Amino acid sequence: MRRGGEDGAPVALARELLDGAALAAQELGRSDLCKRLEAAWRAAPTISRLLRWLAVDDDEYERIRSKAARSLARCPKTATRQIGLLGVLVGDVTGAAAVLAKSPGLGWSNPDHPGHTLFPLLAMLLSNGAIGGASVTELEATGRDPLESFAVPDEEHKPRLRTPSIVVLIQSVRPSIALSDPDRDAGIDAMRIAAEKRTEGILGNSSRQHYGHAALLVASCVAFAPKSRASELLRWAADLRQQYWRRHAFIEELARASESLGVLVPV
Repeated sequence: MRRGGEDGAPVALARELLDGAALAAQELGRSDLCKRLEAAWRAAPTISRLLRWLAVDDDEYERIRSKAARSLARCPKTATRQIGLLGVLVGDVTGAAAVLAKSPGLGWSNPDHPGHTLFPLLAMLLSNGAIGGASVTELEATGRDPLESFAVPDEEHKPRLRTPSIVVLIQSVRPSIALSDPDRDAGIDAMRIAAEKRTEGILGNSSRQHYGHAALLVASCVAFAPKSRASELLRWAADLRQQYWRRHAFIEELARASESLGVLVPV
């Protein structure tokens, strides 16, 4: 595949045209909106385009699942954020957990990194939906087009493609996703591995602005652990706290995160 200026402009133009066609179909109430949204996602598979196609005019799990299965077959292998979401929607929770477990501890801001999407998604599945405000905000942010935040004031009231809430989407299909005990184990194990990697990476680089996020991940593993694994995860968090006891700023963040989720990590 060629890259760079030679084909960058035509590709970008094609994406804009497909998004524009979908927007026109949305505003005119045309019956081909679903088809247009799918074409836009196929041309430029981002998570916001994926959400638009998956959720348009659909609230029945089987139809969403069918779309997700089709998307999973065409999704770029590097788009692990989308692959993880699609795995959850087709009911492959263990497979989605494996995507998170394999991801690096740093680089969560990369749009293809699954962390900001899959970690709170797995927490939602394990907790039947209640994950706390900070995690909800984190999850919703992954489904928005980052360019929307740079819109100039005159363009704020122009028609835009509607991007569904990822939280509402998952909550609507959650009752139809049957979690087995192996799914629950895979989910909490992946969350624990991700929290360990994230904490090690952030503290290793002394990225103090992200201490709170690492602490939230650790506390979430304790808060959303299956009952059969609760004592194990509590011991793990206590050991992690002891490992980093000299990092006072992190310990303070861990205490705050634990309090916000209603758990206590012992000294």
